[in-house]
Order: sequence, then C-alpha cells, then structure tokens
Amino acid sequence: MKSFLKGLGILVFAILMGCCLGLFSFAWAGPQTFLSTPISIAVISGESKADFEAKVAPLLKEQLKSCSSCSFQNLTPYREDGKISVPQISTSLEAAGSSSSFILIQWNGKVTDETKPVLVAVKKILQNGTLIVGSAGLAKEPDPTLPLNKTVLGQATGVIVIGDLAERERLLTQSYFGPEMLTALKPPREYVGMGVSSIFFATRLASQWSKRSGKEWLTYFQSVKNKVRRLWPELEDFFGRN
Repeated sequence: MKSFLKGLGILVFAILMGCCLGLFSFAWAGPQTFLSTPISIAVISGESKADFEAKVAPLLKEQLKSCSSCSFQNLTPYREDGKISVPQISTSLEAAGSSSSFILIQWNGKVTDETKPVLVAVKKILQNGTLIVGSAGLAKEPDPTLPLNKTVLGQATGVIVIGDLAERERLLTQSYFGPEMLTALKPPREYVGMGVSSIFFATRLASQWSKRSGKEWLTYFQSVKNKVRRLWPELEDFFGRN
C-alpha cells in the first residue's frame, strides 16, 4: 500500500511539473513570437534599378540592421532601360498592399494624365487601411517646384509625407512643399540633397511597427505634430531616442 501511494504521489508530482513547464513554455514563446513577427517594407523608388542597388538598398540595409525581423522588398516597376515605369506603378502598389506591413514610396510627381492612375491606386490602398510613407519629392530641373497639393502624394490624404532639409533647416530648393507634409528631416551630412529623409523615417517606423496598428500610427503622428511647436518635428519627437 505504501509503495502504491508513493508511486501515485510521484505520478501526481510529474503531472503537476509537466503542466507548470507547459505554461512556462507558452508564456515564454508568446512574447518571443510577437517580437519576431516579420515586418516588411514594400519600396517604390524613383531611382533607376542600378542606382537603387548601388545607393538605396545599402542605405535601407544599414538602417534596418538592428531590427532582425525587418526587411524590405523592391517593387519598383522598371522599363527595359532600367528607369522607373510610371504607368506600371499602380499595378506594383496593388501587389505591395497585400504583401507588406506598410509601403514606402520614394517617388512623387505632378498629377497628369499619366500619373492619375497612380493617384487612384494610392487612394485605394489607403482606404484598405495600409499605411504609406512617401517622399515629398523634388522637381527635376529645369521644371519649377510645385505645391504638394498639385502632386500625386499631396492629393492622397493620409500619406505620411516626409520632406528633406538642407543646411540651416531649409527645404531643398527643388522640393515640393505644403502643409500636407508631416515634417521635413535633415539626414546625416553625407545624405543631404539626396531626397532620402523618408527612408530614415520609414526604417525607424519599421523598428517600432508592432507597437501600433497602421491607423493608430497615423493618428499618433498627427497628434505629435500638433503638440510639437517646432516647424519641423524630428525623428526623436515621433520615435524617441535609440
């Protein structure tokens, strides 16, 4: 009898230990799974394919290196000569909306008959709840600069538009401008004038993406802008210091 009770006690103890270990494993695995959820940025770049691979991709990789779960995919449509195919941007955006956490558009242009389909696609994606970070863009010489409300991204309410600052906190000379811009940033000195400030914004967002939903991020950014009294809120105002 004593032997039976002893055996029964050992069995109960083993069962209890198994349950405790199972609960511990679940509690540990839960946060780890959440933290390791893949975060993908779909990129539409105005640069040629060669320049994207030589300049843009290395910058994205550098800025994302501290986020092991972050990645990017270049969905820019190219012509045979390696330049961006504007008529095909809308098709690429449709693919981007279903395969990424959010979209980074490193391109902007005046609304014309050629670019109107892109505007339609951007608005559709925003309505579906996908967040878009976009570059304010630069007019190509000798074209004059324009107000943002005459550009594709400026007319798509809800795009997080980021401009580029040069020295003395001034917008680049050829920059599209207007209140549709969330802010303008001055990148590290070696990148000033390259129109890449939205990359720095997007990669910082990727590293903190899991804190909020896309709609919550949009509301949050607008709230921060309203609270900060400077003309151009900085990255730290939106994301804190690294």
